[in-house]
Amino acid sequence: MTKFKETDFIPLEEFELFWRWADDGHNILPDNILQLIHPLSLTKSSEYHQKSLLFLPLIKTGKYFDCEVGDEQTKEWLISLGLIDSTQIVISWAEKICVVTTIGVFIQYWDDFCYPSSDQALIWSEDNDWVLFYDDNNSFTLTTKTAHLTTRSS
Repeated sequence: MTKFKETDFIPLEEFELFWRWADDGHNILPDNILQLIHPLSLTKSSEYHQKSLLFLPLIKTGKYFDCEVGDEQTKEWLISLGLIDSTQIVISWAEKICVVTTIGVFIQYWDDFCYPSSDQALIWSEDNDWVLFYDDNNSFTLTTKTAHLTTRSS
């Protein structure tokens, strides 16, 4: 498990995408969930974004899922992956926009983290054994470093 220091984070209220989880007109997340979302500092965001870019070549051989089937069906697909809810993950949207949370929080609120037509995000476990890529065409691709899945479904 990656150990972060307090200085690796910035306050959630200062995070560039905080509005997604706290502003009227969006899904305001409960305080107990917001406490589980930890934005990385600019330096740490850059470091983790660079690490996440190493996964991009693996996406071509991954398992594809089209989120256009609906939010609940997408959540069911994410649950079906069998990932452990408490697994610490990094979500990287851009070089200076990354958070640390759990896969359980991400799955429960995936559509508050991923916006179609505007987001591309890499979601990966701290031990780097799997990675999810969210494409701005509203789809996920799952791949691993140890086994390449080639099934494409919608």
